[in-house]
Amino acid sequence: MGILEQPYIDAGYKILWAYLGFLFLGFVSSMFIARYFTKSIISPIKKLIEGTEAIAKGEFKGIDVITHDEIGELANAFNDMDAKLQNTMADLISSRNEIEAIFESISDVASAQDMDMKITFANRLAKDMYGDDIIGQFCYNVYEGKSEVCDDCPATSLLETGGVVRTIHSKYDNEGVQSHIETTGSPLKDEQGNISGMVMIRRDVTEQKTLENELRVSYVNLETAYEELKQLDKMKSELVANISHEIRTPLTSIRGYTELMLDGTLGQTTNQQLKGMKVVLRNVDRLTRMISNVLDLSKFDQQERVVKEVGLKEIIKHAVDDFENEIPYKSIGITVDVSDNLILECDADALEQVFINLLGNAIKFTDKGGSVSIQAYYEDEHHIHIEVIDTGVGIPEDKFELVFDRFYQIDASSTRKYGGTGLGLAITKKIVEWHKGTIWVRNNPNGSSGSVFHIILPRKHN
Repeated sequence: MGILEQPYIDAGYKILWAYLGFLFLGFVSSMFIARYFTKSIISPIKKLIEGTEAIAKGEFKGIDVITHDEIGELANAFNDMDAKLQNTMADLISSRNEIEAIFESISDVASAQDMDMKITFANRLAKDMYGDDIIGQFCYNVYEGKSEVCDDCPATSLLETGGVVRTIHSKYDNEGVQSHIETTGSPLKDEQGNISGMVMIRRDVTEQKTLENELRVSYVNLETAYEELKQLDKMKSELVANISHEIRTPLTSIRGYTELMLDGTLGQTTNQQLKGMKVVLRNVDRLTRMISNVLDLSKFDQQERVVKEVGLKEIIKHAVDDFENEIPYKSIGITVDVSDNLILECDADALEQVFINLLGNAIKFTDKGGSVSIQAYYEDEHHIHIEVIDTGVGIPEDKFELVFDRFYQIDASSTRKYGGTGLGLAITKKIVEWHKGTIWVRNNPNGSSGSVFHIILPRKHN
């Protein structure tokens, strides 16, 4: 190598060292750059891993990753999932608390059990009755004291049908006392709709079953007593009819011969005898009316009735006509204020008997020169209000309800002024009530003497 070549060699070495220097700086720079970018990538990933581990532990907290690349988008999606999962868990916890509250509020023994019949949850009453350690034990062992599934186990039926089942079974304790337990089972299903367990509610219905048995026996006894009463009622009606017939026959003879003696057919009679025979005839008529009333009352429910539309004024007119001989004798004025358009569905004959009875009482208890009036009007669209008003002696307020009782007499003394059987108003009330109506009595509201009998009847017979 010549002297002229040495400068070139030195320049070459300088270039080589410069190149090596640049190469070394590039390597060091790349190391720092790689470390920086590696840290910026690994740190978010590490935070994602930590967040996942926190969720696995039940800890919900967001991931703080501030990047705008794919990792940042992944972190944002993770935070959204975390929020939704947190809300879902909150809803699940709330639902669980509600279910537990419902379970605890049940006043019966309530428990949940899995497919193996092991108890997984029980309310406080179940634990108080069977012990706090029943969780994890077999239901048939806890509730029935058996080592295997019961033959009539409702859980078995529930698994077969997949629906709610209810059974009642009886058992005896060590002292031989019988009890009745009602068990209701409902299936628990997983997200695929498959049965994963069941809820069982047990209720002691011993008292209820005892009452049911007592009621059943009482019903049978009442039914038997009712049939006996029907037979007795039939016998009573037949007895009343027979006695009435047997009494009427001699009364007819007594009346006939009395009338023959009164008109002189059987010979002349003295004035004293005529007076006595009039008393006999009057009492024969009274006894006949009483027998007719008793017979009417006893046969009332068995009589066949014809219901038809009829004018109320026509019924009242027929009743008034029955007293055409008695009215002039007592000089009593009768007025009827009833419109022709008052039409109702009724048994006309029975309703006529009502007004005959009321008019008979009004005339009987009204002195000579008094008055009796009948008025009727629409109470409302469906009812007619009838009033029978007299100026008689009136009725004490404490007797308003009693006058409708059978055989009741306001003056029950042996010296009473007015006769009667005490059955007329009882029959009247029975007829009115058969027509789904009501009847009551009050004294004259205008301050004068006398009474007012009120009747309200439906226009249509039901």
